Parts: sequence; C-alpha cells; structure tokens
Amino acid sequence: MKIHSSSENKEKVYGKIYMFEELKELIIVGDEDKAKTLTQKFLSMGKNADEIMKGGLVVGMDVVGQRFKEYEMYLPEVKMSATAMKASKEKISGVKVMVGGSPLTQEFADKVGADGFAPDALRAINLAKKLAGKQ
Repeated sequence: MKIHSSSENKEKVYGKIYMFEELKELIIVGDEDKAKTLTQKFLSMGKNADEIMKGGLVVGMDVVGQRFKEYEMYLPEVKMSATAMKASKEKISGVKVMVGGSPLTQEFADKVGADGFAPDALRAINLAKKLAGKQ
C-alpha cells in the first residue's frame, strides 16, 4: 500500500482546480479555440457535462454577467465570452445552459445565447424541468 504525502494530494487537487479555473478564465476572455480544446481534454479525462458546466463554463459566465452589470465589460466582450461558452457547450452535446438571478436579465440571456433565463430560483426549477422535457 502506497501512502501519498500531503504535497502529492495537494498537487492532484490543485491540478483539477487549476484546470477548471483555466476554463473559467478562457470563457471570461472569450478564447473560443482554447476553451473548446480544454473542454475536449476534460471529456477525454472522463469528466461529465455537469462538472465541466459548473466547474468552468457557468462560473465564467457568472463573472462576465457581473462585470457587464458593473460596466467593467461591454457587449463586444460579452459576445466573445458567449461564443467561447457556446463552442465549449457544443462539445458537451445535449447540455442546456440557463442564466438568471438578480444581476441578469432576459436581454443578457439572449445576448449570450443561453437556452433559458429565470429571474429567481423557483422559476429556474420550472424552467429546468421544461428544458429537460419533464414538464
């Protein structure tokens, strides 16, 4: 039985976190090609769609939405981010992307190419069921 040192365990954890962080940053800066490549790498490693969406794509677009709301990003940059997200999403066929919450609007959802928008959690649940074909 091999006992892993704490530094070996940290490397494994930080490596995974780093890759998701890198995907998030690629979405924020709108690097479509690198985002697709990293998404494909995640799939090759056996990561599922939910891990990729939550680990990089959604958190990246959350940052974009917040920066857009605070006038730190403008529409051309948001469109680049959305294009990078959509390109990565296409690698994960069948996944629907929803956005929502108080800082976002239906207009923002339309601009970034989201499949749905919900202004609050209750409506998000109903929308998710609808998008999944369960309602």
